Amino acid sequence: MHHVGLLCENLERSLEFYQGILGLELNPDRPADKLPYRGAWFWVGAEMIHLMELPNPDPITGRPEHGGRDRHACVAIKSVEPLKRAFEKAGISFTLSKSGRPAIFARDPDGNALEFTQLGATEQSLGSAEARRKEWAGTGSFVCATLVNIHVDNVACGLGDTSQEGQPRLMSEQRKWPC
Repeated sequence: MHHVGLLCENLERSLEFYQGILGLELNPDRPADKLPYRGAWFWVGAEMIHLMELPNPDPITGRPEHGGRDRHACVAIKSVEPLKRAFEKAGISFTLSKSGRPAIFARDPDGNALEFTQLGATEQSLGSAEARRKEWAGTGSFVCATLVNIHVDNVACGLGDTSQEGQPRLMSEQRKWPC
């Protein structure tokens, strides 16, 4: 995954959230003046989040309260506790994982759902799929992103997944990870 693009209505407000509260670092090598709209690129490990100040065709109202039940981007972090405290201090609503694993779901100022999962817990839950991904990717970093609720490592898990008839399953048929 190279980056996830997210729409925002007000770039300054989004910068305060992504830079001020989450502490993400701007990527200075991605000049914002080369595109016909305002935006910013943030580093998330070796991947990026691209904020684009453009009209959002998706409604903000009527979305599930729990971001794990909506399309979302997921970032693995060392510990969810400091982020919980930061969200509480900033008055940002969040929910915890319904499966009991250490993960936080929140929305940015524009309603984009974000998941923050504790690194060790995620690696344990993904087991051998994570080990295979690390082996072929040659990295120990773990950042996943999705806009259609498909966890990046689910792709690795699903490669050998077959139906009862022995045929490869389509991505839409493969197992869904509980959020």
